[in-house]
Amino acid sequence: METDLREKAFYRSLMSGLFAGIVITIANLAYNFLYRDLTSFNPSFFVNVTTIIFISIILSVIAGIMYYLIVPYAKKSKILYIFLFVVLTTFVTYLAFTVHRSIDLKVSAQFHGLFAGIVIITGLIDAFLIPYMAEHKNPII
Repeated sequence: METDLREKAFYRSLMSGLFAGIVITIANLAYNFLYRDLTSFNPSFFVNVTTIIFISIILSVIAGIMYYLIVPYAKKSKILYIFLFVVLTTFVTYLAFTVHRSIDLKVSAQFHGLFAGIVIITGLIDAFLIPYMAEHKNPII
């Protein structure tokens, strides 16, 4: 019986991560297209549609697995997970603003805005959607 509960918790966490990845991919693609349209930022060597799709889904599945690993070891695992991901998102957003993309300051500033926005969208949706979906009584998944 214990194995069934652990397998069910792993499945729910993994599927919550996958669902969050799909939501994040749609949100990041919308942000990418809107940001590039408003700022006329054209270079897409690092951040493009392919990398947004794959990285968003892979990071969210990993976040779902991390949620599964945190749950059995903490009493307030949901709060710990959210706190961990908000701190991680803040740190990576800070790092996003330190990246030197180009010697042209305008291109670097535009890249910082694009990359930081994608990091914030990914981090906050993972932080709040995965625990909600994993513990919701009537999940979509």
